[in-house]
Amino acid sequence: MKKTGRIRYDLDKVYFMAEYNKAVAYGEQNIRVQGVKEQLCRLEQEKKNYFEKVADIVNAERDTEQAKYQRYEKWAANEKKAKYLEIALILATVLYVAFEKYFPNFFILFGFGLVTFVLLIGPILFIVSKMMKHWYGKLYAQYIEGIASAINRLGDGFTRTSLGYYDAIDNLYLESLDPTHREMILLRRQQELHNQDMLRLERERQKAEEQHLKEQQRTRQATEELLAIEKERERRYRGW
Repeated sequence: MKKTGRIRYDLDKVYFMAEYNKAVAYGEQNIRVQGVKEQLCRLEQEKKNYFEKVADIVNAERDTEQAKYQRYEKWAANEKKAKYLEIALILATVLYVAFEKYFPNFFILFGFGLVTFVLLIGPILFIVSKMMKHWYGKLYAQYIEGIASAINRLGDGFTRTSLGYYDAIDNLYLESLDPTHREMILLRRQQELHNQDMLRLERERQKAEEQHLKEQQRTRQATEELLAIEKERERRYRGW
């Protein structure tokens, strides 16, 4: 894709697969547990349904999306061309001024046309192309917003579904353990969550402390600047 200032929405990268992949990996890890294989089969069907729904949107909108982006891309390219043309005309004007006195008769008509382009036509072309680029870019963004909203709703739903299957597989795994082993695992998970909370709180504390130190530094710097100004005033006053 050419660099035109606006990032194109990639219709081939719209699938929410992170939680699905985690659930599948966890299921395969515990595939021998009774009921897990059935859960993976159901999850696979959920993925198939999700892919079909997303594909319906993508296939229906692909040609329209391409056409809208190409219109934006066309005017972005026109804007660049107009800018380079204006630069070239300015350079030509400089050369015209430098050599006009040597060939006055030859440069009269050329100079008039050149000045007209530099002062009138060139800027108009640039402004029009810039306005059109902005307009089509805005239209493209509004269009994509609607598509992305529909795709994201499907993706969020599939993410929640995948999380549900992960929990179902985890419950099957825990139920397959003897009570003592299950209790140990639950306690370990609680401890891990506690440790994560403690790490989060520590990071927040450090961030707050760093912010406080920055505020103190700014206050100290401002105070020193005020003192320096006051000393300078006092020195000038004594000099008078």
